[in-house]
Amino acid sequence: MITFNTKQYAANDSEFTDSLFSTGGTCNGFYKRMKRGYRLFNIQHELIAFIRVTVEPMLMSATKQTDGQIWYSYTNTKTEEYLGFYSAPLKEREEINKLKVYFN
Repeated sequence: MITFNTKQYAANDSEFTDSLFSTGGTCNGFYKRMKRGYRLFNIQHELIAFIRVTVEPMLMSATKQTDGQIWYSYTNTKTEEYLGFYSAPLKEREEINKLKVYFN
């Protein structure tokens, strides 16, 4: 499990289910570790964001297209609201830097 901006993300369904009964609270969604960062998914396993923690840290909106390709873009309001940022780039950078600890 990882925490990003005070919201927890589970690695799998089992970890998510365990969060329902723990004192830390229910997870906001799921994550998948990739080569350069983390993909974040909502509770329905829909891709919503990518957090790049290598090279230049960056938070991006991400969506899976009908052809299976993933589309990355600057964060939009919908993604920021889901992650709890509301246009706070400095806060985003702080949270991304915290994830570097898990990544290494």
